[in-house]
Amino acid sequence: MAMDEARAQRLLAKEIGRQKLRNVLRERCFDRQRVLLDDPARQKSLLTPRRAGKSVVDGVGLYDAALEQSYMKCLYIGLVRETAKNIMWGPILKRLNRECGLGLTPREFNETSLTVKLKNGSSIQIVGMNDGDEQLEKLLGQAYRRVIVDEAASFHIDLKKMITTYLKPATADHRGDIWLTGTPGNVKNYFYEVTTGAVDGWKTHSWHTFDNPFMKAQWEEEIAAVA
Repeated sequence: MAMDEARAQRLLAKEIGRQKLRNVLRERCFDRQRVLLDDPARQKSLLTPRRAGKSVVDGVGLYDAALEQSYMKCLYIGLVRETAKNIMWGPILKRLNRECGLGLTPREFNETSLTVKLKNGSSIQIVGMNDGDEQLEKLLGQAYRRVIVDEAASFHIDLKKMITTYLKPATADHRGDIWLTGTPGNVKNYFYEVTTGAVDGWKTHSWHTFDNPFMKAQWEEEIAAVA
C-alpha cells in the first residue's frame, strides 16, 4: 500500500508540474491567442498580419499539446524546411524553453531531425514540404495530437487533399486537431477558402497587430515617426 501511495504521489507531482508549465506558457499569450488555444474545434485556422503573434501562439500550441498528455507527437509543417526552422526552431521553441523554464537541455533538441523531446515522452517535430514525398508520407502516417501547417497562404500544393488524405487520419487516434496558420497572401488556395468562410467545418481566428500588446507600442511609435 505504501508503494502504491508513493507512486500516486509521484504521478500527482508530475501532473501538477505539467499543469504549471502549461500555465506559464499560456501567460506568454494575450487574450486573443488564449481564445485560439482554448477553442475545442478540431479544425482551426488563424489569419493574422505579420508581427501579430502568430508564431508565438503556434509554438505555445505545440508545447501545450505535447505537455497535455505523455507520449504525444506534435508536428509543425512549413513551406520549406529551412524557413520553418528559422521561424519556429530557435526563435520560438528554444526561446520558450529558456524563458518559461521548461527544463529542456540542448540534447533534447535534435538539430538533425529538428525534433524536441519533452520530459514526459512527448515530442515536437519541424518539417518542410520540400523534405520529399517519401519522408512526408512516412511522417504523416504516424499519429499526432496536434499538427500545425504554417505559411498556409503560400502553399501551391493541394492543401485540401493533404488534410483529408493525411492529416485527418493522422490526428484521428488521439482526437487531435489541425491548425492552418498564415498571413494574408495572393494565392487563392484552400487556406484562402477556409479563412473567407467558403469551407464548412473550420473555426477561423483572426486579429490585428494592434491586438498584440507586446507590439502595440512599437507600432504606434513607428507610425508616429512616419507621420
